[in-house]
Order: sequence, then structure tokens, then C-alpha cells
Amino acid sequence: MVALHYGHPVIRIRLLPKDGLYYGECDTYAIADVLSAPGRERRSLARQVAVVTYAGMVAERDLVSIAVDPTETYEDRHVEALMKHARIGPRVPGYVGDDNWQAYKARLAAEAAQLVRQYRDAILRLAGALRERGELDRQEIGVVVGI
Repeated sequence: MVALHYGHPVIRIRLLPKDGLYYGECDTYAIADVLSAPGRERRSLARQVAVVTYAGMVAERDLVSIAVDPTETYEDRHVEALMKHARIGPRVPGYVGDDNWQAYKARLAAEAAQLVRQYRDAILRLAGALRERGELDRQEIGVVVGI
């Protein structure tokens, strides 16, 4: 839902089983897509993809009531890769992992959490449809969320 908020093309979403739980996967922009975007657009797109990445994790954890620090997850490693390769981050000198970078990632995660709260009803509808069908394509997503 957060990817749609930014106007990203969402091809498909699906549930994947792992360790007795199900995790959502969304086919939208990948790091290669971000890196092929020109200049300023690349940085803007990288920031959006970082927020979308954190939002997926926040929504998953929220639906099953698991408290987790978004900056201590697999998604965080994905965001760090985006930060390094697309050169997004704080506007002060430093390196990925220092306090300024951690604060920047915390701001991205907070923005993701706010967007998950904003779109909670649509996310719950998507989760329900995914539980029933296991996978939704672009058209089915539009029907479920009403766009």
C-alpha cells in the first residue's frame, strides 16, 4: 500500500511461508531500478524504496502484534544497501552505521510507520485477500484497495 502511495508500479504481492509464519512480498522497484534512475530522481526513488521496505516490515509485524525495531531486521540491510549504492543519507560527513546514519534510518522507519497507520484499513483488506488467495496481481490489488 505504501508503494502505491508513492505511485510505484506494483506488479504482484504474495504470501511466503517461513518458519510457520507467512511474510508478504511485493514485486515493485528493486535496487537495480533505483540505480538506473537519473540523478535527483535516483535519490528520491531510493528514499521512497527505503520507506516502502520498512513499511512492509512494519505492517507485517503490526498484523501479528510483534514489537520490533525496524533498524534491526533484514529490511534494514536492504535499506543500508540502498543508502550506500544510491548515496542517500544524512547531509553530514560520516559512514553507514554511524549515529547520523542511524538517525536517518530511524526517520525513514518512523515515516514508514506513519504511512502504515494512515493506510491500515487498506493494508488489512490486502492481508485478508492474501490469506484467501495467497497472491494478488495488479488488477486484483486495485479492486481490493479501491483504486
